[in-house]
Amino acid sequence: MPRRPDMPCAVCGSLMWRGTSSLPEGQAMCRPCRRVVVADRTKYTGRCVDCDGPCWATRCRTCYDLRVKALADPESATQRKRERAIRQRRDRAAPGLTLHQRRNLGAKWRKQGRSCTYCDALATQVDHVIPLALGGTNYEGNLTPCCASCNVRKSDSLLIEWKWKVRVKRTHPEPPPQMKRGPDYSRRVCKVYFTTCVCGLLLTTRASNQRFCSKACNDRAYNQANRPAACPRGTLRPCSDCAEILVVAPAHQCEACREVKRRAAKRRARQNWKRNRRARDRAQRQQAA
Repeated sequence: MPRRPDMPCAVCGSLMWRGTSSLPEGQAMCRPCRRVVVADRTKYTGRCVDCDGPCWATRCRTCYDLRVKALADPESATQRKRERAIRQRRDRAAPGLTLHQRRNLGAKWRKQGRSCTYCDALATQVDHVIPLALGGTNYEGNLTPCCASCNVRKSDSLLIEWKWKVRVKRTHPEPPPQMKRGPDYSRRVCKVYFTTCVCGLLLTTRASNQRFCSKACNDRAYNQANRPAACPRGTLRPCSDCAEILVVAPAHQCEACREVKRRAAKRRARQNWKRNRRARDRAQRQQAA
């Protein structure tokens, strides 16, 4: 008997194939219904790299269409890059919240379910009541929840101009140029260390641990520091085991280390005697048997 689709869709009720990784009956949906449900979702997981709006992929649909047109026209692409750079410079120059803080504020509003200030749609973006191009700030008093449609249509106009559909031709002032942040040498203090080598030469270095002018002077200082000390009874040298106690030559070990070695040798001799005694007793028992 041929295999047939036997599991109904949870949305439309049409029969579909049952697979090993399918959801249980009542939750599984066919492919067309899954597309509709995904398209109707309002929870976005990413942010558009161009307009900073919510999207599923790298760019929202509007910015994606504009990018496709820009790729077909190189001059338009250059103009859009210049406008984007101007918006970023204007955004950084405005006082108030940073971009990260504004994103957290927008996420908080979306979590609260705030609606758009200009319509009844769900707010997905943060809008400036007074646009940055007209001297607005990034303070929270100038920010309001807004949907993507109203934010795009309002653009850089005032609220009364947008509501009355009046477009005033203005020349927006250029934002301050973005300066490259290089290393700050104003507070750097150049430290110089003055030391005297063992040969009498004065050293001027920037390293606090450099004390010798050459390897020969370094070896000379090392030999002087490790030279055996003088003693009326003979030459003093460190113990060969602990290297902490000085002993008189020709001895190589101090009394403590010599006593430790003597006890260890006695213990080993006792263990060897017991081992040999057990082996001898075992051999005698085997011969008697």
